[in-house]
Amino acid sequence: MRSVVLHSAVPPDAPPDEQDVLVQACLIREALQRLGWSVISLPFAHDLEAVRRVLRDFDPDVVFNLVETVLGTGRLIYLAPALLDQEGLSYTGCGPEAVFCTSHKVLAKKWLSAFGLPTPPWWLPNRGTQTLPNDGLVIVKPIWEDASVGIDQEAVVSLEDPEAVRRAMARAERLFGSSGFFVERLIDGREFNLSLLAGPDGVQVLPAAEIRFVDFGPHRHRIVDYEAKWAQGSFAEQHTVRSFCFPEADAPLVDHLCALARQCWDLFGLEGYARIDFRVDAEGRPWILEINANPCLSPDAGFMAAALEAGLAVESVVQRLVNDALGTWNPFRQRQRCAQGAVGQKQEADASPGAAAKRCMELGHGVTLTFRNHVRVSDLEEIRRLTAQTGFFNEEEIFMARDLALQSLTSGPASGYFFILLEHAGHVVGYTCYGPIVGTAARFDLYWIVVDPAWQGRGVGRRLLEAAEEAIMNAGGQRVYVETSSRALYKSTRRFYLRAGYVLECTLPDFYGRGDHKIIYCKDLC
Repeated sequence: MRSVVLHSAVPPDAPPDEQDVLVQACLIREALQRLGWSVISLPFAHDLEAVRRVLRDFDPDVVFNLVETVLGTGRLIYLAPALLDQEGLSYTGCGPEAVFCTSHKVLAKKWLSAFGLPTPPWWLPNRGTQTLPNDGLVIVKPIWEDASVGIDQEAVVSLEDPEAVRRAMARAERLFGSSGFFVERLIDGREFNLSLLAGPDGVQVLPAAEIRFVDFGPHRHRIVDYEAKWAQGSFAEQHTVRSFCFPEADAPLVDHLCALARQCWDLFGLEGYARIDFRVDAEGRPWILEINANPCLSPDAGFMAAALEAGLAVESVVQRLVNDALGTWNPFRQRQRCAQGAVGQKQEADASPGAAAKRCMELGHGVTLTFRNHVRVSDLEEIRRLTAQTGFFNEEEIFMARDLALQSLTSGPASGYFFILLEHAGHVVGYTCYGPIVGTAARFDLYWIVVDPAWQGRGVGRRLLEAAEEAIMNAGGQRVYVETSSRALYKSTRRFYLRAGYVLECTLPDFYGRGDHKIIYCKDLC
C-alpha cells in the first residue's frame, strides 16, 4: 500500500511555526512505515500542476494531508484538499469546505452564532459601519492564521485606551492587510482544548485539557500567544502548562465542553480529527474561540497529548485517521476515490468496502480476480460494454448504467451510487452498483449485478453480491431491495436471488409493459 505525506512547502528561513510541519511529516511518515506502508513525502508548493503530476505518478492509496500554509499563509490552506478532491484521492482530515469555513475565523464565528453556539463578540472595524464598544478588553487577531501567529501581549488592549487600540490595529493591518484581522472580546478566564478523533463508533472526544497560566501575575494577559508556543525557554513557554487533571466539581463543566465540541464537529462537517478551543468566564460560561480542522500533530502539541492521555500511541492515531480517510467504518465518508483498504499490524477494522477493494478472488488454475470499489474514467466504456453484452438490457438501461458510473466518478459519495468492480489482468469482468434509499432508515437498493458472459457460471456474480452486502452492512444498512422482471429471460436472475436468501416482497403487475411485471425481492442483513 502506498501513501503520500503531503505537507506545506517550507523555505529554510521559515519561522518556527512553519518549520513545525516538517516535524509532523517525519512523525507521520515513520508511523506509516511501521504500519507497513510505502511512503513518500511531498511538499505542497504553489505549482499545483507539479504536485498533481507526482500524485498521479505515485498513485497513492491514501494521502496524509498535513498542509497548514500555502505560500506562507493560511489563507490558501483549502487548496490542498480541493486538489485532492479534484484528483479523486482518499485523504485524511477535513475536506475543502470545512477547512475553508473553520480557517476563516470570522466566518466560523458567524456559523456558530447562527446556530446558537456561544462565541465571544467580535467586530470588523475596517468594514462597513461596524464600530467598537467603549470599554472592556479586546484582542486583535488575524482572520486566517493559526499557531498564534500575530498574537502577543500587545495584541490585547483596553477599549478605554484608544491609542493602544489604534496601534494594535495598525500593526495587524501591516501584518495581515486591511481585511485580514478582526477584534474579539477577550474572555478573561480559564482556557480549555477539546480534541476529537474519528473512530469505528463515531467521533471520540479525547480527554479534555486545561491550559493553565502559572505565576502570570496581574500585568501579563493570560493568553496562549506566539511566545508560549514557539519561544523555547521563554517565560510564557515555561509557565503555560497543559493539564488533564480536574477536580470532581469540574465534571459538569467538562461534560458541557464535550457536548459543545461534538456540536461543532457536526455543524462544520468535520472529519478525521479536530481541536476546539474554549474560554470559560468567571461565571462558568463556556465560549468557543476557534475550530481547528486538521490540528497540529507534533508530539508535544495539544492533539497528540490528548491522544496519549487517552492511551493512543502515534500508530493508533495514524491508523484511525487512515481508516477514516478510506471509509473503513462508513463508505459515505469516502472521497471520490473510494477506499483501497488500510493495512498494518495495528489495523482497527478490516471488514469494509475499503478492505474489499484489495481482496482477491481465486478461481483456480492460477486465475485471480481483484476487487476494486472506485470508478475510473476508463470504466465508463467497460461498464457500457459489459451491460450490453449480457443481452439482458435495452439501450436505455445500458445508457443508465454508464450514467450512474459517471455520477459516481464525478460526485463521489454525494451521488448516492457506490460501485464494486472485479477485474482480471486490468479488465473489468463484472460489477455491482448499490446505494441508500433516500428517506428510509438503513434501507438500500441493489441496482445492478453485471458479469461478463465469458465469466458467468464461475461464482463471480455471487461474490459481487456478497461484497455489496458486506459494504452495505458496514455502512449501517439493514435491508436490501432488488428489482427484476417477470419475463422468462430473467428466470436465472430470479433463481440467483432466491438462492442468495432473498425473499419475494411483492409483484407490480404490468410495470414494465403488458405482461412484464416488476418483481421486488428483499433481504434482511441483520
